[in-house]
Parts: sequence; structure tokens; C-alpha cells
Amino acid sequence: MADFRVQFEEIGQAFVKHYYAMFDDPNSRTNSLINLYLQEQCVQTFEGSKSAGVEQIKARLAGLTFQKIQRGITSVDCQPLSDGVLVVAMGQLKTDDDLPQSFHESFVLRSTPNGFFITNNIFRLVLHHN
Repeated sequence: MADFRVQFEEIGQAFVKHYYAMFDDPNSRTNSLINLYLQEQCVQTFEGSKSAGVEQIKARLAGLTFQKIQRGITSVDCQPLSDGVLVVAMGQLKTDDDLPQSFHESFVLRSTPNGFFITNNIFRLVLHHN
């Protein structure tokens, strides 16, 4: 495997495309997407609510009620870590018949002999309160 600290930008960009393609497809959202997480060593925070381990994350994904999602990615920023890549995505999404909303999502990807897997994931809608 090439040194990921040199190719971290390409790895992060490719990951974001792959992750959102799976997430946005209701047929692969739960069962396929969960394979991108690093088993029991992963933590996800979704709108302030934490899930630890693949079973809790899978349950959260299965509990999402929307069927259709449209997403536009505004930016993807990546930085190398000692054992992986930090990826931060920002954009806008629209679920079912809801209005479009801005979002921010970050991932810590860990390098393993079998590829890169998510160890940490934080998702937030960008809501402004007066």
C-alpha cells in the first residue's frame, strides 16, 4: 500500500463519494454502510446523540425514516493523521419533501491492512438560532 500520508487528499475525496453513495441509497444504507465502520472501535455522534460500536450505529441507521435524499457537497477537507486520515465534509441535503438544509460531517479513518475504516464520525445539521 502506498504511503497514505502522501495520498491523504485522494483517499478522503474517494471515501466521501463512496460513503454518501451508500448512505443516500436506502437499499444499502444500513447493511452495506455499516461495513465501513471499524467494528467495536467506532463511535458516531449524530445530532448530539452518541452511538458506540457497529450494533448501535446500525440500529441508528436503521431508524432513519426518510426514503429519498439528495445531497450536494460544497467542500471536502482532509488532513493526514499518524494512523489515518481526518475528513471533513460540508454541504446541503434534502430528505423526502423537506426543505434543503446545510450539514457538516467529520470522519476519522484508520488505516488497516484491509483498507480504511471509520473510527469516529460526527454529523450535524447547520441550524442557526436567533
